[in-house]
Amino acid sequence: MLRPMSGARTAAAALVLAAVGFAVAVAALVVGIVALGGGSNDAPSKTNAPAYAIWLVEEALDRYERDGTEAMLEFYNAPEALDGAWYVFVLEDRDGVLYSVANANRPELVGTTRERIDASGYDYGAAFARTVDGGAGQWVSYLFTHPVTREDAPKHAWVVRRGNLLFGAGWYEGIR
Repeated sequence: MLRPMSGARTAAAALVLAAVGFAVAVAALVVGIVALGGGSNDAPSKTNAPAYAIWLVEEALDRYERDGTEAMLEFYNAPEALDGAWYVFVLEDRDGVLYSVANANRPELVGTTRERIDASGYDYGAAFARTVDGGAGQWVSYLFTHPVTREDAPKHAWVVRRGNLLFGAGWYEGIR
C-alpha cells in the first residue's frame, strides 16, 4: 500500500522535477546555439542568460589558451571582471580537492578550499568535480551569494573543465 508523501518530500520531489525540466530546456538551448554556429565572438544579450553564461566561459577559455594561466587568473580576479551579477569563476582540482583560484564576486575565497555545499544541503562541489575534461560542459544549479544583494540566491552555472581547471559562469534566478 502506498502512503502519501510528507509536505517536505512533496516539495523536494517538485524541486527535482523542476530542476530536470530546467536542465532539458537549457540542453535544448545549447543544442540550438551550437546548431546556429554559436562560436562567434559577438556576445549574446544578457537577457538570454544561458547563452550569455556559455559565452562568458568560452571567452575565459579563449583567454586561458591565448594568454596563459597567470594572465587569465589576474584578469578574472580583478574587480573589473565583476559586471553586476555576471562574473567568471575558476577552480583548480588538486587531486579531488577544489581550490578557488579566481572569483571577482567573492575574492576572499581565492586560494581556499572548502566544502561546496549550499544552504539547502546540495553538494555542488561534487557536481563541479564531475565535469568531464575536454567535454562541452554542464549546468549546475545551486544557492550562492548574489554579487549585488549579498544574499543567497538560486544560481545556474555553466561549468567547463580543461585539465585541472574548472571554468564557470552563471546567472541568478529572478535577478538579472
